[in-house]
Formats: sequence, structure tokens, C-alpha cells
Amino acid sequence: MEKKNNITITHCFGALFFSLLFLFTGGKVFSQITGNGYSAVDTARYPSDTLGLRRDPVFVWCGTDDPSVRGSLTAEPPGGVAGWDFTWLMYDPVTFSYDSVVKSESGVERSTAEGLNSGGYAVRIRDAASLDTFFYAWVMVDTPYVSIAIQQNKCKRLALSREMSVTPFYYYDPADSSAIPLTNGLDVLWSSNPQSAIPYPDIDENPKTTYAPPYEDTWYYLTVTDSFGCTNKAEVFVETIQVKADFEVDPEKGEAPLEVNFNNKSLNAESYFWDFGDSTYAELEIPDPHTYYIPNTPAHPYYLITLTATGKKFPGGRCTDTISQKVVVEPSALEIPNVFTPNGDSYNDYFRVYGKSLKYLHVKVYNRQGYKIYDWQGGSDEIKDWLGWDGKINGHSEASPGVYYYVIRAVGWDDVEYEGKLYRGVVYLFREKK
Repeated sequence: MEKKNNITITHCFGALFFSLLFLFTGGKVFSQITGNGYSAVDTARYPSDTLGLRRDPVFVWCGTDDPSVRGSLTAEPPGGVAGWDFTWLMYDPVTFSYDSVVKSESGVERSTAEGLNSGGYAVRIRDAASLDTFFYAWVMVDTPYVSIAIQQNKCKRLALSREMSVTPFYYYDPADSSAIPLTNGLDVLWSSNPQSAIPYPDIDENPKTTYAPPYEDTWYYLTVTDSFGCTNKAEVFVETIQVKADFEVDPEKGEAPLEVNFNNKSLNAESYFWDFGDSTYAELEIPDPHTYYIPNTPAHPYYLITLTATGKKFPGGRCTDTISQKVVVEPSALEIPNVFTPNGDSYNDYFRVYGKSLKYLHVKVYNRQGYKIYDWQGGSDEIKDWLGWDGKINGHSEASPGVYYYVIRAVGWDDVEYEGKLYRGVVYLFREKK
């Protein structure tokens, strides 16, 4: 007990001496005890010190899971006669006193105490004459706590939960030994590899954060940084169960018969179901080209192709995704020119009927005397390759310039027949110079 009483008396004397030194040296006494390799420094604020005379530093070292991270303090004498003795003491929050000797050195100019745990420390400095004083500092080994876990991993929804906290640290008022918490806070930063959708990476959505599910296996990370710049990082691995249905069609529009090819771009699917929109279906990853024969109408303006992709089985079932695309088969149409110039200049050299989605076409041409000089007919495949009438009489001699009569019968794939059964009209044949 005597030892504790002596230390307490010396503590009070040292504090008084420290305060007087602080007043008469403009605050330079603060430098008599310093930290080595610390990450940040704060100042203890004691409620009993209403004048703010006591300026004990709080040195912060950013710790990790490595237990070797500890504090280090160095003390120098404020003056006196050479040959100083140093005694390092640690504060005991149970007895409210500095009664545990950490290190002692004699006859040295300065002293360093290393491997210090979080807590309060005092160094007693005495010289060969009458100097006998104390300096004080607080040591904080700071490791913010953070952990994350998968709270929910279902189709269309991924939720990660988190726990985090600052390292609790208290220093104690020398007047009444009341515990004072060191002010500290946390900032967060979410990230992932590979990069995924994180709407608000620096906002803490306590107690969980919900994401758009990734379509590939992903590591998620939560990094916390406290007010002193100390960080910690947690990670969790998410094995994807998500499915994305996606495909392209080629072409998207055309005349009948329209052959459409498919490019399946789906992700993570194991099975597929195609609905081609015309009461036909397939269950292949890439279906064969599909042909649409019936053109669309105002009441049925397109074919809707739908792909449903289904993923692998997991404890909650299987994920599915569906996507649809439109294909337009153009209505049948017929365009008949009224003039052509078969002069060999590669421009308008043929009398050709232009049509869309035609199933059948029959073209006959007559001269003014009523003799048939051209006759051609064919189905949809032949129509695509047909060049038209070249202005020759039954494929031989050139017809004279003038008026000719045509009779055309055309049937569309939508069963439209033009002008009842026949199209009748005139076409003018000119032979301009090249």
C-alpha cells in the first residue's frame, strides 16, 4: 500500500510539475514522450481539466491479425543534470493507479518502451539532482472488426449481412478515474471481383445489403476504415445460381417465306424451351433455322419468339429466366412499273414485278395486236431469282418501242389475290441510247 500511495503522491506532484512546465514552456512539454511508428495521434480530454492544461497524447497503431503489432513510446527528460533514470509504468483500470512496472533504465539520455499493449502508460524521470517528474501517454492498438456472410442467395435476389465495430478504447480521468471513451467512427466500402452491380458501395445499409445477383462466381469484400485511418477487410464467396436468358435472331424482319436463325447467348442454363410464336416449339440449345410462311397482319403485327432458360439444381430449386423478341413477316405486296428501257445500260433494263411475301406469280405480255410475246410463272423461290422481261419477243428479236399490255396473276403467302384473280395494265417500252 505504501508503494501505491507513494506513486499516487508522485503522480500528483508530477501532474502539477507537468502543468507548470506546460504553462511556462508554451506546451513544449508535450514532446517529452513520443510514439514511434504510430498511425495517428489524438489528445485525451479529461472532464476534470476544465482549463485544458493536461495534454496527454493518445497514440494509435493500426493493428492486424498479427499479434506482433504493439505500441512503442520514447521519453526524454525536460532538463536537469545528466544521468537520468527512467521507470515505465502501466495503468491498472481496476486499481486506478500506475502500479505495474514495464521497464526501468538508469543513467541514459532517453528511454524507449516497446511491445506495449493498449492502455495507459506513465514514465517517471529522475536525474542526479532534484528532478523527479512524470509524463503520461495512452497507447491504442486499433483493429476495426468486420465480417460478412450470405444471408440470402436466391433467384433474382442476393443479400449479404455484415457485422462491424470500432475497437473499444477508454482512457481515464486522473481526478476521479472515470472512464472516457475515445471517439471513433467507421466508413464502409463494398467491392467485388469480378466487378458486379453494387448500387451504393460506400453506404452502410444495416443490417444487410441487397444486390442484383451475379451471373458468375464472385468474391464480395467489405472494407471498413475508422476515424484514425485503420482498416480491416472481410470477404465472402458467392457461387452463382443465376440464369440469364438471351438470344439474337437474324433477320428480324423480311418477306415470306422468312427463314430465321438463332444465336443463343444465355448464361448458366442447362435446359432451354423455345416458343416460336406460331404454335411450334423446340427444346434445343440452338434450334434449327425456323421458317415463317404466313405474313403478319394489323391484327397480328409480329411473331413473338420466347426463350425460357433453366439453370442447375440447388437446394432451393432451379432458377429460370425468360426473354422474348419480335420477328416481323411483311405482308404481301405487289408493285408493277409502267415503263422500262431495255437498252443494255444496266438501269431499268427489265420489266419486273416487285413483290413481297409472294407465293405465286404469273406474268404474260401482249403486243398491241394481241399476240402473246412473253410468258413466265413461278413460286416464291423462282420469284427471288427472276429478272423480268428483257424486252424481247419470246426471247428472240427485240420488241419495238411502244405500248405493251400485261396480264398478271399474283398470290401472297397470306392468300391475298390481287384484283380478284388478274392484274391488267400497260407498260411503255423505250429504247434510249446508252
